[in-house]
Amino acid sequence: MARPIKKRRFRSIVVDDVTYQWQFEGVLVVYSDSESSRRGQALVADWGWVDWLEPEYRDARPFDPHCVTPSFVRSAIQFAVTAGWQSHESGKPFRITYRQDQFELATEAT
Repeated sequence: MARPIKKRRFRSIVVDDVTYQWQFEGVLVVYSDSESSRRGQALVADWGWVDWLEPEYRDARPFDPHCVTPSFVRSAIQFAVTAGWQSHESGKPFRITYRQDQFELATEAT
């Protein structure tokens, strides 16, 4: 995932003295805000969010949280950092999931 050139629609958050930029578009996407990490590794957190107003998702399993809060973003970042996310290094997005009130490393699709 290439880092966006403009920071439109991104919000800032500071976690453990590091500034990150995040946005929500179906999944949570986080980048380090460091100038040295313009091509840094993205953090992508999926918790099964669907737009329940869409007819095909009316019977979808409930997801939690129902909205993205700074507290949820902070928890996702802290989990990812302890799990090995290197936000300042380039590479494939670091994927995590949130199910049943806990974060886990996402399994690679085969």
